[in-house]
Amino acid sequence: MPTALKINTLLKQTLILPLLLLCAVSVNASTVTLSSDPQIQTTDGQNFNLIFVPTNYEAGTTSTLTLTVQGDFDETANPATAVGVEIGGVNLGSFDRLSSNASGQSNPGFSNLNTYKYSLDFELDATETASFMSNSTVAVDFSNDVIAICGWFNYSNCLVDVGDAPFAQVDLTYNIPEVPIPAALWLFGSALLGLGGIARRKKA
Repeated sequence: MPTALKINTLLKQTLILPLLLLCAVSVNASTVTLSSDPQIQTTDGQNFNLIFVPTNYEAGTTSTLTLTVQGDFDETANPATAVGVEIGGVNLGSFDRLSSNASGQSNPGFSNLNTYKYSLDFELDATETASFMSNSTVAVDFSNDVIAICGWFNYSNCLVDVGDAPFAQVDLTYNIPEVPIPAALWLFGSALLGLGGIARRKKA
């Protein structure tokens, strides 16, 4: 086999991995979702503090916070049973399953028909996101009429993994900086492409 042809074949094989690597590195996921551990309701009208530490946050971008709650929400109460929400030290007010930002409502099938599971979605703008990143605490206040159904008499309601536990949990989706492709990798790829062109000219 002629030397030029050998070089050309070798370069073609050698180029595949760097080119795939360039494509893989240049296409990075720009968002990440973190979840807090679910906290189980063990007393009536319980308060929760859901804390987690976001990392590698891209400044100047927005985020989405989803609070999922499940419990014995008594809608016959006056005022109606609701969930108080405080994000990063800012009180946002009270919300229930009929709020405009509520979604994913379901009835887990407890014997008490007032038991519901639903999510509350909060869109945080750049300023709110920056503030929350410095104080990543979500305070959740079940109103007094949210009765605890977790206890020794019904232990299965204390276990999140069986789907019956009254609980509160937070998911936060936010932007992360894209990882820059190292300059050396670009130069390496360019050099290989140049060698490939030289080999083709020699063959011609």
